[in-house]
Formats: sequence, C-alpha cells, structure tokens
Amino acid sequence: MPYVHKICSACDRDAGERYHNMRKCPGCGQPTLVAATPFHAPSSHCTRAENLALRREVNRLRKKLGMGIKYREWSKER
Repeated sequence: MPYVHKICSACDRDAGERYHNMRKCPGCGQPTLVAATPFHAPSSHCTRAENLALRREVNRLRKKLGMGIKYREWSKER
C-alpha cells in the first residue's frame, strides 16, 4: 500500500492520503509531512522526521526569545 495518511508537523494540517515518499505539505509547502498511524507505531523514518521538525521549532522559538540555540544537528559527513 503506497498511500499513507499524513499530517504536517509545521502547520498541523491534515494532508490526507499521500504517496509514501511525499514530504511537502500542500498547505504550507514545508517538507514536514509525517505519517499518521493510529493503529500501530510510526516508522523510524517518520519519527526522525517529526523529531527534526520539533527540534527546528524549539530552536526557532528560542532564537526569537533570545535564549540561543538548544539543538544542533549532526553533520552528514561523519
């Protein structure tokens, strides 16, 4: 089943049934779609994507309040 029900973690909008590898939200255009799986645990990829989006949101809010950055992302060239 390639179609999965997805929700945007940036605007919290229901994106409906999307192909499994689609990441851009049709509402806000951000690449933050995560699978909404009410009956079983989400995949590790979706969990990582949602965690990354939440960390970015925390950093954005902390920067706006003048508190500095809390989470630093790992470099891809390890």
